Amino acid sequence: MNSEDFVAHVVETMRPAVAATAKRMFGGHGIFGGERMFALIVDDVLYLRCGEGNRAAFDRLGLPAFEYSRAGGRRVAMAYRQAPDEALDSPSEMRDWALGALAAARAAAPGGARRRRPTNPA
Repeated sequence: MNSEDFVAHVVETMRPAVAATAKRMFGGHGIFGGERMFALIVDDVLYLRCGEGNRAAFDRLGLPAFEYSRAGGRRVAMAYRQAPDEALDSPSEMRDWALGALAAARAAAPGGARRRRPTNPA
């Protein structure tokens, strides 16, 4: 389970770079920038969305992917990688990590960004 203090700390640390919000989901919290989920917190560990633009930074530090077990014990890795401890220490350290994760989340959406259907003004 996630401590509310840890979730609040993460959101506050991201605030100068991203107007982040947290929502309870799947036994943890999803962290959103607008409507796009770009991070998750499970068991007081922050995971950031990983994509082509920020994968090298995660690889350089050897940061693991978020994994969960499916029925039958099969492990599944998601496109989220553990945030470095330094990013949790200050907003300036978090800035590039949060922005990179948000960019990766936007790039993963169909067409590069979530599109809203036009409303019919009838």
